[in-house]
Amino acid sequence: MSDPFFKSIKSRFFERLKITRIADGFKIGRLSAAARNTVGRDADAFLEALGTTARISVRTRHRIKTGMDEFAPLQNAWQDSVKRCEEVFWNGAVACPLSAEARRQLHHERRAKAEACLRPLAHFGFLLKKGVVPAIKFEVPAPEQVFDEFQEAIVNPATLYGLPATFPRIEASHPIAGPSGKEYLIRYPSPSHLMRDTAYARIFDPQSCTPGRPTLIFSGGFGMAYDQFTYWPEEVHLGRFLAAHGVRVALIESPWHGRRTCKGYSSGEPFLATAPVGCFSFLSAQVQETAVLIDWARTSGASVVVVAGMSLGGMVTEQLVARCKSWPEYLRPDAALLGASSHNAEQVVRESALAKKFGLPAALKSAGWNEHTISKLRSIFNPSSGPGIDPDRIIAVLGRHDSIVPFSYGIETAREWGLPAENITIWNVGHLGVLQDLIRTKQGQGMFLRAIEKAQQAVS
Repeated sequence: MSDPFFKSIKSRFFERLKITRIADGFKIGRLSAAARNTVGRDADAFLEALGTTARISVRTRHRIKTGMDEFAPLQNAWQDSVKRCEEVFWNGAVACPLSAEARRQLHHERRAKAEACLRPLAHFGFLLKKGVVPAIKFEVPAPEQVFDEFQEAIVNPATLYGLPATFPRIEASHPIAGPSGKEYLIRYPSPSHLMRDTAYARIFDPQSCTPGRPTLIFSGGFGMAYDQFTYWPEEVHLGRFLAAHGVRVALIESPWHGRRTCKGYSSGEPFLATAPVGCFSFLSAQVQETAVLIDWARTSGASVVVVAGMSLGGMVTEQLVARCKSWPEYLRPDAALLGASSHNAEQVVRESALAKKFGLPAALKSAGWNEHTISKLRSIFNPSSGPGIDPDRIIAVLGRHDSIVPFSYGIETAREWGLPAENITIWNVGHLGVLQDLIRTKQGQGMFLRAIEKAQQAVS
């Protein structure tokens, strides 16, 4: 069992199995999106929203309608809970209308109601067995449309990735008491003209909020629902763990994810559904939103700021580290941790095993895209030069058997950027193995503490 060859085989089998499970998870997300978008309507409206092309029997349509009737009260209960949370947690400087315990209970009730709607297997799970549910409802734009709309950005990527002219005002919610300190949300208008919505991050403050505490800003992976589920691994194993070690943590809610999920989509779905535009729109928007968080961290007393990310969040972090060279020094992070990622976003999106499982290559081809046309977008996908901070302050953690963000691209980026050998950690696992071990193990958690230590050494 401990033989390296066996571990390699096991890792690859685990990777393939988990990719299938992720695809199944997105199918469940599509069921939820269709149901939430067609409450009060008929089965035909549901099937159109679902995006299926399969023939559906009269009997199955009747079962769908029954499921919709049962789902409607759950949706209403969730919406009522969200509205109540807005009233309680976001009433500004006014004293909170509920006690700390009542706020905590309301917070967890909302999450339970959200999860019931986002995983409606009891009502629509039978459709999964029929094989009629797509994982992604693709709406890929034609190349001519994209080149026309983003002509200026292709020539000058700073129009997408540059700093906003003014930083938006940040609003903080009333807190709840967590096991490691106070926990709350902050929100602000997204500075990206491609989003036009509100950005969020969940903050974990240490029990002892001493002046000059370090701040870590973390970006998670594709499709995460964050606190829309009752269990959020990064909350438990990263936010609260680091807060217990005196670090303030900001867990970003990415564009189109979590409470920012678009109507008719599952969490994160537009990233692939509208590729390639969705891909670079997401990357550039979150880079700008993270810059706002860096400014917030600095102005609220952080001694050092570390940016970190895993998978898609790691790709965002790499984009930020590469594109911050022209930013004022105080907006550049003091250190970075990159988990299972690469700055070669254009190639990764096309060659990812997960994207292939979802059917992205076929969807791109059907819309008229090929390797040549996609390569014309390389300037807004891939940074043209190295990092904007000292490579000695960048840590990369890679999986040797990664097929989602292929290992070859990750190690190529690390070497191209000149990361010292001791800053490159390679685990004998796949992509999902890195995700699990980086967040949930002592070794992985120690990587974050090491990045913070590197930042502190750099400014001391």
